[in-house]
Parts: sequence; C-alpha cells; structure tokens
Amino acid sequence: IPAGTIEKGNYEITVRIPGVYTSIEQIKETIVAVRDGGVIRVKDIANVEDTNRRVTRVARVDDLPSISMSVYKQSGENTVNVVDGVYKELQLVKEDYPQFRFIVLRDNAKYVRDAINNVGTSALYGGLLAVLVLLFFLVNIRSTLVIALSIPISIIATFTLMYFGGFTLNVMSLGGLALGIGMMVDNSIVVLENTFRLREDGVPLQKAAVDGATEVTSAIIASTVTTLIVFLPMLFVEGASGIMFKQLAYVVAFSLTCSLLVALTLVPMLASRILKGDNIGKHNPEKKLALKAKQIFSNMENGYKNLLDYCLHHRARVLGITGVLLLISVFLFRFIGQEYMPETDEGEVRVTVEMEVGTRLSVMDQKLREVKEMVKELVPEIESIEERAGSGGWRGGANRGNITLKLVPKAMRNRSSLDIAADLSRQLSNVPGAIIRTRASGGQMMMGMRGGGGEERLQIEIRGYDLEVGQNLAQEVKRVVEKIKGVTDVSISRVEGTPEQRLIIDRQKASEMKLSVNQIGNFISTILSGSQASQFREAG
Repeated sequence: IPAGTIEKGNYEITVRIPGVYTSIEQIKETIVAVRDGGVIRVKDIANVEDTNRRVTRVARVDDLPSISMSVYKQSGENTVNVVDGVYKELQLVKEDYPQFRFIVLRDNAKYVRDAINNVGTSALYGGLLAVLVLLFFLVNIRSTLVIALSIPISIIATFTLMYFGGFTLNVMSLGGLALGIGMMVDNSIVVLENTFRLREDGVPLQKAAVDGATEVTSAIIASTVTTLIVFLPMLFVEGASGIMFKQLAYVVAFSLTCSLLVALTLVPMLASRILKGDNIGKHNPEKKLALKAKQIFSNMENGYKNLLDYCLHHRARVLGITGVLLLISVFLFRFIGQEYMPETDEGEVRVTVEMEVGTRLSVMDQKLREVKEMVKELVPEIESIEERAGSGGWRGGANRGNITLKLVPKAMRNRSSLDIAADLSRQLSNVPGAIIRTRASGGQMMMGMRGGGGEERLQIEIRGYDLEVGQNLAQEVKRVVEKIKGVTDVSISRVEGTPEQRLIIDRQKASEMKLSVNQIGNFISTILSGSQASQFREAG
C-alpha cells in the first residue's frame, strides 16, 4: 500500500507498506473483530485451507483433464503464416514444460493446405489430360510439345501478375487457375493449326509460323476478350460472394491474357524451331498408333458432317426439338437444390448433449461420460475426443455438454464425417434423459462469412419487445419447421424454466436491525458462493 514519501538526505524515498499475504498462517492470524477486550482472529471463526474453487465446468481431452486455449488471427493476416508461428512458439513451451501434454485439437491451416493441395493437384492433372488430348488429335509429339510448353509459361506469368496484384494462393485463386488451364491452350491451338495449314500449302516453315499467327491475331483477341467479359460482372459483386469470386475472376483474366500473349509470340517461335519442316502438317501414318488415331478422328469428322447435314435439311424439326429441350431445362431448374456452401469433410463431428435446465454439473458430467462411451463403440475412426460441459459461452450452462470427435484422415476411413454424424444421430436418439444432436463440421473456410453467432446452417430470428409473445412465436415456428422434410434438429436459443428459490426480505425488520436489502443479499451470496476479499500469492 503506498504511504507517501519522506526526505532523507538528498533523496526522496517512497514509503510502501506490504499488504499482500505471503502464507496461510498470516491469514489465520488476521484480526477481524474485538469483543469485550478480546481479539477474534480468522482461525477462530473459520477453517483456512489452500484448495481449489468449486468446479463450474468440465474439460477433457482423451479422458484427461485439460485446459483449452484458442488462438485467433488478426484481420488481414495470413492463416497459414500465423499457425506456423504458433507451432514454433508451442514447441518452445513444450521444452519449458515437459510435464504437460500439448495437443492441437483444431488447425485451420491444415484445412487450408489440404484444400490448396487438392486444387493444385487437380489443376496439374487437368493440364496433363489436356496435353494427352492434344496428342490424340494432333498425333505429333513435336507439335504437342509446342502447345504443352505454353501452359507452364502462361501459369508462371500468371503467378507474376498475382504477386504484383497482392493476391495469395488460396482455393479461389487456384480454382481460377485450374479453370483457366483448359482455356490457355485454345489460342495456341488456333495459331498452330493455322501454321499447319499454311505449311501444307507450301509456305516455308518460318514464314508459315509468322503468317499463321498474324492471320488469326484479331480472331483470337476477339475470342479472348469475349471470354473475359463473361467474368467482368464478378468484379462488382458485393458481400461474401464478391470476396470469393473476385480473385477467381482476376486470376482467370490474368491467365487468359498471358495465354494470348504466349500464343502470339512464343508459339510461333517454338513452331519455327521445334517442328521439322519435312513433317509439318503430316501425321506419320506409317505408325500404327498414329494411323489409328487419325482413323478415329476422321470418323468423328464424318459423324459431325452427317449430323450437320441432317440439321440443315430438317430445320423445323431441329428448332422444335431445341425449343422443347429448352422448356424442359427451364422447368427442371426449379428442382435443383440451392445452398450457400457445399458440405465438406473436415474430419470433425460434434455431438451436443442437452439435459433439463437446472441440471447439476456432476449429473451432466456423468451423462456426458455415458454418451462418450457409446460414441467410442459406434465410431472406430476416432483419433481424439474433446469433452466440454458447464458454464461458459453465450449458450453455456451446466445442463449442456459437447463432445468433439476428431477423425482419422479421410483416406483411412470408409465413411465421411456426414455419414458418421447421421449414424450417430440415429443411434443416440433414444438415450434417456437427454436431447442429443450430432453434426459434421463443414464449410469451415466460410465460417467467418456466415451471419449470426451459431453454427447452424439456417437460423430464424424473432425480434420484438415482449419476451412472452416472442417465446410463443418461437415455439410455433419450431413446430412448423420440424414438419419440413430433411430437417433433423430444431432448437430455441432462449432457455426458460431455470429453477430458482426466492428469498423475500422483511424490509421493516431489516431496517430495525440496521440492515439493507443489498447487505443481506451480499451476506447470502458470500455464504452460498463466496466472495473475493483479497489475493494470496504463493511462490510468485
């Protein structure tokens, strides 16, 4: 406790009175009252023990008591970089506290990395398939090599524009790149095919490469610009959809622009250098594979000619069939399901156990253990289990508990997280004394873009000034929604019916004893729940 200053010689010295207890004995010897000349100490009227507070919540991981900590990144920071930094610091903490076991229960960066790797792998496979298709139609390794080289060069150029544009490698940007890979080769094929045509007419190879690109320049520019215009409206979309699709539109525009430049510059140069003058325009029919491919391609051309000839000679019938198909498509459109984000398998299932309002924590904990043992038998794909029960959170309470199942990687199990959640919902529906809800964690990437504060995919808010009327309306809405096909769990966030005991204070008698209602309330609160009088520091 600061007690002022004193002057001593040339200095001003601060006076401080230590008021912090340093031992249990000091607390026991504290004088709290004096009666008839005698002192009353804390030890005379109370037992002083160094123990834990009353348990108000339960947290376990793999059946071991635990303390959980959540780490949130700042807005605008990269998720993967933040998680990597946390892992480095966690490693240092492990070295400082080897007696503790540290478990990472949820890692958003892993989901981001897996999603990016999946999209990147798909883009790579798409590029390889595009090269194989080109080889099938061109039946010439050298000409296929010219087109194949244009793909990675266009991608590298796109990465350069993404870097200067401030974009990152994420699901949407890589998705745009994967979408653009198939279109990257279009311009190059047009230029190369025109070069083939000129060479077959006897034009020298280098001149055929230059003229082949020059003749189709305006055509491929118009084609590319037309494709870019399709993505233009995405740049003006607002909200969460704009955040998702703007990068996709930009990356597609970057990739197509780069492919256009490559088709008009690099492809003619490669055609003049890589292709052999003697074989240009020829498909090496002496080779069996080339002959077979040419025969298939020729049959496809003949089939298309026959179909085109039929359409031109039966215009009314073709227009009628097209109109009918259009009407059928418009009619069927209303039966196509719609959703904000598709479900994804993130390897996590959550089980919520809810008992009657007012249930003691010990009873809730016992029920949670019972449900956990059932879940272990029903789900052999579990990697770790996290349990929580007790107060805390905006919808917390001793009557509610949660079990989070972290599943083994998808390649090591036959069921998806959605299948596991559905199976658990059926198996746990008849557990007595509790309402159990199960759901698979999905769409984690967009969690921050969903409205509301819960994890439900659909939330209905009822707003007003009368709580009783609002509760009745909520019950009515619940009954209506439960009848809808496909709805599994319906719950009301506002909880009513918490048991309570009211103590009515006789104000007149309290006044005669010189006590206020507030003082009596504080006394009772201290007796039942305790109150903090001071702090006791031990070894610190």
